Amino acid sequence: MSTTTLYVHIDELVLHGFDAGHRHGIGDAVQAELQRRFAEQSAMFTQNTPLKAASFDRIDTAPVTLSKHAQRDGRAIGAAVHQSLSSCITAPTVATPAASPHGARA
Repeated sequence: MSTTTLYVHIDELVLHGFDAGHRHGIGDAVQAELQRRFAEQSAMFTQNTPLKAASFDRIDTAPVTLSKHAQRDGRAIGAAVHQSLSSCITAPTVATPAASPHGARA
């Protein structure tokens, strides 16, 4: 079984309501969570899976509940971004996730 390589590049992660001092911890946790979730999902990304190559200027996510803990918040943001990206790359056509007033934007 051949696997498909998936590249995710987030040029800028815009977050509102977070302490700027936590930005690196949040960013690291978002990256780790995205890697973990896509690795768990890797079986679905095989050569026979119709994936869409896509580039997005903006992705809105579901609201993320803040805990004021960088690692926990980063994992929650990573999960929300993963959910939005997963629905976009496996859909027959590229869909725009619903906008959220309190979501993360990647």
